[in-house]
This record gives sequence, structure tokens and C-alpha cells, in this order.
Amino acid sequence: MLKKINPLKMKKYIFTSIAAFILASCAFGQNQVSLSQYMIYQPFINPSALPTYQDLSIGLVHRSQWTGFSGAPKTNILSINTPIAKSNFNVGIGFQQEEIGITRTAAVFGNAAYKIKFDEKSYLSLGLSLGLNNFSYDFSQLNNSQSASNGLDPATLRNLNSAMARFGMYFVKKKFYFTVFTPNLLNQGYTVTNMNARGSTEFKLSNIHYYAQAGIGFPISKKIEGNASALLKASSTIQGDLNFQLLFNKIFGIGVSYRTNNEIVALVNVKLLDKLKIGYAYDYGNSNLRNVSNGTHEILLSYVFAKKKEKAIIEVPRF
Repeated sequence: MLKKINPLKMKKYIFTSIAAFILASCAFGQNQVSLSQYMIYQPFINPSALPTYQDLSIGLVHRSQWTGFSGAPKTNILSINTPIAKSNFNVGIGFQQEEIGITRTAAVFGNAAYKIKFDEKSYLSLGLSLGLNNFSYDFSQLNNSQSASNGLDPATLRNLNSAMARFGMYFVKKKFYFTVFTPNLLNQGYTVTNMNARGSTEFKLSNIHYYAQAGIGFPISKKIEGNASALLKASSTIQGDLNFQLLFNKIFGIGVSYRTNNEIVALVNVKLLDKLKIGYAYDYGNSNLRNVSNGTHEILLSYVFAKKKEKAIIEVPRF
């Protein structure tokens, strides 16, 4: 006699299978970092944005995607950047850690940017990041880890290393900015020799993701400022983000983002002591995954060791 299957449970199993397939695709494809508050502290993923800060700055972000679903992506990034005195250079260092399904990655990279100043209200910067990415595949989470690893000892697919590189250009004029950048020029993978695996790095033009972002700040009243930005991601597919924020007294901001993959993001941030900014984002996806997850949560902290300036500086919209 066949056992009757609960339709609700069957529906959940189907959604879980779909999500698992997406996770596997993310894990074994070229992994590009995904953030909702990228416009608030841009050096996280764009090295050419370093000169938008005239002082030492620190950014920290944690993102938990599809919370409540086992193996869902988790991302942590720390970025520390500073200008070099009496020069047009900014330098920095970053750390990035991610978990996606059975994949674990940890990267460290150095940032450098050079600013070309046109006048007191506009400049162009060029930025480059170079780093090392350590990654592992934890096949012990799978039912048949040996077959899943294509016959290799799963232990050999740990502590693999590959290079990573990012490049960008950033133009600023008054309250407007436009930037193009690549979150990773190189594709990570591994090769197998005599049943031993080692990390590999590949440059393949067709695998590069291109990002273009533009933003503008504009006054609404004496105490309220509007910030708007848009991001276009181009690879094998094209995705766009539209972002809008109201900033009250340059202290409290509330905003919303819409993504063309049918996601809506609620954003809120507050600036404390004119140096510390705290931000929170909640992503709501209007897809089948919402039935097996509790949405995506992201927390951001940024701190700027601001000094008193003797002359006017270009204030770039943080959105």
C-alpha cells in the first residue's frame, strides 16, 4: 500500500530541491560577492572607490542570505583603507569569507587607487585589487561524498588556492558619480593530477562580470536630502538595481531597492558621532525560495577617522 504524501510537504521538498540546485550552481560557478548595501560603503567590492574617503576608513558587513535554509550563502567582509599623505594614492587591505552550500572560501587582498583631479569639484580614480583566495569543498555534508567528488578523496579538495583580481574606474563631479568595475577578473577552480587536486586560476573573457553604477544626491529641503543610484550587472545575463534613499539631517537614512530578479530590499542606516554608520538591509524575494527561507539579512558598520579639513572637499553621495 502506498503511503499518502502530504501535499504541503511535497511542495516544500520541491522548493528545497530547486534551492539546492541554485546553491550548487553558485558554489561551482564563478562566485561573485552579493551585497545589498554596496552603495553605502563601496570599497567592499570596488577598489576605485577608495579615494571617495579622504581619511582612514573601516567597513564591516555580514550578510545571511535565505536564512532558515540549510547551506544558504553567508558572507563576511572587512575593508580597511586610507589615503597616502601628500599624494594622489589610496591603499588598503580587505578580508572576505563566504559559505555557499558545500563551498568555503576565505580571501585576503590589497587595494590601491590613484586619483586624477580635474578641478575642485571633479576627479577620476583608477583602482586595482590583488589577492589570494583559499577555498574548500566540504563533501562530508553530502550523502555520498566519494561519488560527489568524482572519485577523489574529499580531503584533497580542501585548502586550495587561487588568485583574485578586481579593477575599476570611478568618476565624480559635484554630487554625481559614475563607476564601472569588475568584482573578479579571474575564475577559480582546480585541476587534478595523479588523483591530487590543486587550485587553479583562469582568465577567461566570457566569464568576467561587468558592473556599472551611477548615483546622485539632491536637496529636497533644508533638512532632507535625496539619494538615488542604479547598478547594472552584465555577464551571461543582465540584472539591474534601482536604489532610493531619504537622508534626514545627514544622520538618518531610510531607503528601498528594487532588483530586476523580482527582489525588494528595505534599507535603514544611522550615523553616530559623525564617524560611525550602522546600516541594516532586509531582502524580500518574490520567488519560490520565500517558501523555504526567512529572507535575507545584512548588517553593515563603517567608521571614518575624520579630521577637520582646511579646505573644501568633494562630498560623494554614499548611495
